Amino acid sequence: MSTDRDHQVLVVGAGPVGLMTALCLAERGVKVRILEKEWRPTLHSFALALHPESLRTLEEFGLAHDLTKMGRKLEKVAFYEAGDRLGEIDYAALHSAHPYLLVLPQSTLETALEEKLRHHKVQVEWNHQALAFHQDSQGVQVEIAELEKVSLGYPIARSEWAIRRKSTVNVDYVVAADGYRSMTRQSLGIRYADYGHAQTFFVFEFPYAGEMPAEMRIVLGKGHTSVFWPIEGGRGRWSFEVDMSETETPGIDQFRKLLKERAPWFSPAPESIYWSTLIRFDRRLAVNCGEGRVWLAGDAVHATGPVGIQSMNVGLREAGLIARNLASSLQGGGEGGLAGYESSCRTEWHELLGVEGGPTADAQAPSWVQKDPGRIIPCIPGSGEDLGRLLSQIGMQYKPRAASSS
Repeated sequence: MSTDRDHQVLVVGAGPVGLMTALCLAERGVKVRILEKEWRPTLHSFALALHPESLRTLEEFGLAHDLTKMGRKLEKVAFYEAGDRLGEIDYAALHSAHPYLLVLPQSTLETALEEKLRHHKVQVEWNHQALAFHQDSQGVQVEIAELEKVSLGYPIARSEWAIRRKSTVNVDYVVAADGYRSMTRQSLGIRYADYGHAQTFFVFEFPYAGEMPAEMRIVLGKGHTSVFWPIEGGRGRWSFEVDMSETETPGIDQFRKLLKERAPWFSPAPESIYWSTLIRFDRRLAVNCGEGRVWLAGDAVHATGPVGIQSMNVGLREAGLIARNLASSLQGGGEGGLAGYESSCRTEWHELLGVEGGPTADAQAPSWVQKDPGRIIPCIPGSGEDLGRLLSQIGMQYKPRAASSS
């Protein structure tokens, strides 16, 4: 396979993790190309906050300051059970440059990353999909389709995506951050293994007329978890875990009923909603993070519940790790670092998903923590060493085995 090529790495997927991967590579002088099959950036998103660790990473690229001005800082996470406040976690204990969560639309983060990429003369190629990969010891040949919408149907008009043209490119490596339904992962035949039961949530975004609290609030109910996020623009967001049998999009009456049952302390009562939806979240981990010269990152590798926003935030760190290892390999450093990336990624997610290792509760931990410590872990918006420091405030211990590798 020819090594005479315009780009060294192809990134598939222009969500936060794909954009971060491309930016980390470009900053290291790697010639990178990034594709996204969708025709525009995200408008609605469920990942709405950045962990302190993610902000430190973004600071390396000069992005944290401006993003912080566009978001809402939350300094605490409070835990409730119906009408009782059980305890809280204070981010000030991190003694970090960013001792808070930053509530920020995913689309805002993506726009900032995309603009930074333009400084390196890297443009996201929207409406482009990687169709097939053929690799050998020298590189990867990728078949790419440029997509367009075509009008179909009579007498009722409709539109579908169609392939406008195809092309083939040769690159040294591919990084696929193409999400939960990753076509790249499927094409490699990598199994996306289940680790625990799926969760279904009703999500409501609504006008919030009260004074915005500087904290995220988690309600630990019997067999269900609910979470409130204060967000910018006088809005709030509630997510309620519900029975898997639910199939209909909920309305305002259901919203009020759930609030009365699970968070009777919440006020003022919402009078309307901007939007609502029902969404399912799985707990999964790919059995491999890649094969040969094609590697996976972000939701293509792992999926978990939405409360702690761990999948996207840990994925941002993975982007930096795989970019460093690829840059090293391209500069003659060998491919040993890629094996380290896989080991680090899988070790951390085994802990976060409760497969092995992970946090434990002290004998002095409050009863609500001791009752089910495994339930607490995916609720905490934190990762890496920060997660251990945050958990220690409620009587839990965690020292990530993968931290030194990441």
